[in-house]
Amino acid sequence: EPPPAEVEAVPTLFRTSEAVKAAVEELANRAATTPLHRYKSINADGEREEVKAHPGLSLLRNPNPFLTRWLLLWNVAADLKLSGNAYWFLAGPTHGQPTEIWRCHPRFTRVVRSQEKYISGYVTEIDGRLIPLDVREVIHFKRPNVISDDDLYGLGDLAPAALAAQTGVDMARWNRQMFSRDQAVPAGVVSLENRMSDPDFERMKKEWLDAYGSGQRRTAFLRGGGKVQFQQIGLSQTDVDFLAGSKWEAEKIYRVFGTYHLLPAQFADDRKVNERLFLEGHAWPLMTYVSEVLSDQFFGFWGPKDGTGLLTG
Repeated sequence: EPPPAEVEAVPTLFRTSEAVKAAVEELANRAATTPLHRYKSINADGEREEVKAHPGLSLLRNPNPFLTRWLLLWNVAADLKLSGNAYWFLAGPTHGQPTEIWRCHPRFTRVVRSQEKYISGYVTEIDGRLIPLDVREVIHFKRPNVISDDDLYGLGDLAPAALAAQTGVDMARWNRQMFSRDQAVPAGVVSLENRMSDPDFERMKKEWLDAYGSGQRRTAFLRGGGKVQFQQIGLSQTDVDFLAGSKWEAEKIYRVFGTYHLLPAQFADDRKVNERLFLEGHAWPLMTYVSEVLSDQFFGFWGPKDGTGLLTG
């Protein structure tokens, strides 16, 4: 089963859309800097005690020689917000306790469907090679997907925000081109007084273009009829209400990602309320989900699945 089509747009829009990058980093930074605690059930009444030293916690602190705990959890949060899916490959003895954790890129990882087991494994691509992974070697984090008939893949926030993000990228590109070299004067039409000979007309065009028309600027010349006039035919930032449009696009992205507090607020209390909504409605639910997945699929390598001794994140 190939990953959802919207996953292909993730790299481009994350790199080029300032609003998408800011929104994702806001949540990923919060998740990565929040301490993860581990507890062990001590009786059937639900009492538990915190476990401060354990092989599972040590592995999370040092996932592999090239990855830290902070970056591991940062990527989980970012991948979930962008593509709706995050993958860990657990390296170690077959069916044994993992000794390393590696991130699998959502764009190059896909699920192998099975009619008997629902999911029989995974395939990830590294340097053009397809590598099959056993279902017990992979932890698949995924967001709820309310638009799909099944939940094989999760749905990220970038899919509903993609149009606004792409529009913002196009606006930024247009604005940069407007102020790049030889572009600040808009395109227009030069109307010359009376008709003139072809050599004089070509000379006039050359002198004008040398002085004002290089680069991507477009200028049309008309001979005859009235005095010399210049008429603008391009649109300026004021004409298209660029600043208001840019803010509108960013606001739509921040609303989808739950980071509306990143927009300038008229009052400090408004920003605090928006930040509280972000923490309670987006950051905390996502971190709660990640901790539950770790309890079910990661800490279970070192303890029972239920009852006394159950390990939870």
